[in-house]
Order: sequence, then structure tokens, then C-alpha cells
Amino acid sequence: MAQSVLKMLELLPGIGQSVRVVNQIHAIRRLEAERKWVEARALRSTALKQAAAARSAPLWRMEGEDLLYNRRDPAAALAAFQRAEKALGLSSALYGVSAPDRIFAGAAQAALALGNVEEARAYLRRFSDVAAELSRQGEDPAALAWHQETIANLKRQLPDPQ
Repeated sequence: MAQSVLKMLELLPGIGQSVRVVNQIHAIRRLEAERKWVEARALRSTALKQAAAARSAPLWRMEGEDLLYNRRDPAAALAAFQRAEKALGLSSALYGVSAPDRIFAGAAQAALALGNVEEARAYLRRFSDVAAELSRQGEDPAALAWHQETIANLKRQLPDPQ
């Protein structure tokens, strides 16, 4: 029943595009949970081709994470995170689903892996700003533990500024 309602919502002007992307994200996550990487990547590729640029940030974030953590391609991952960041600026419609904290954390890790220290620092600052805002908004401290751990790990890996 819920699936059919979500499919019907895809047909509505405006909101339909966002609902379609969210439905695709859920389908990709299910495939990844089942370790069906080829199918998940194919679906994400199709979704990226179909999604309006303003709705593509969460898909580009997922692409960046796959490239960074699974395929070990930091250059392509950084490019995907940068596309996610650009899409994030086009519309706030899927801001929360896009997970800007994960976009900036992934971009910082990819830039660091490429030896782009100043770019990594810039993304770390953006990530830290998002984490601080989540804390100000009253996010559960347990939910912020990953943020603090990731910030600390990135800081340890970055050389001291000159």
C-alpha cells in the first residue's frame, strides 16, 4: 500500500521529482544491503541521468561514497562529492536526504587521499560547521558521535598548517 502511494506521489508536479529520487535511493540502499553492487550502481547511474540537477545531490553523494569507500577511487569520488555540493546549492528540497555532513566529510577524505591538503581543510571546515549546527539544533549527542570521530580522524591525518 505505502509503495503504491509513493509511486502515485511521483506523478505530482514539483514534489513528484523529489519523491522519485527518494524512492530510487531506497531501492539502491536495498540492493546495497543485499550486496548487489552491480545492480545498485546501474540503478544509481540511471537515476542520475533521470534526476533534475536540483534533485541529484543525494544520488551524487551516494556515488561519491561508493567510489571512495568501495571502489577506492578518490579522484572520481571527489568529483562526485563536488557535484553533490553543487546540486545542494540549487535547491533545498532534498537537503536533509542529501546529508551535507556526509558530502563534506567524504569530500574531505577524498581530497586528503589525493594529497590536496588545503582542499581537505576547506571541506573539513564545512563538515565541522554542519556538525556544529546539528549540535545547536539539539541533535542527539549519540547521533553526533560519528561526526566527532570523523573530525578527529581527519585532523590527525592533516599536517599542521604552516
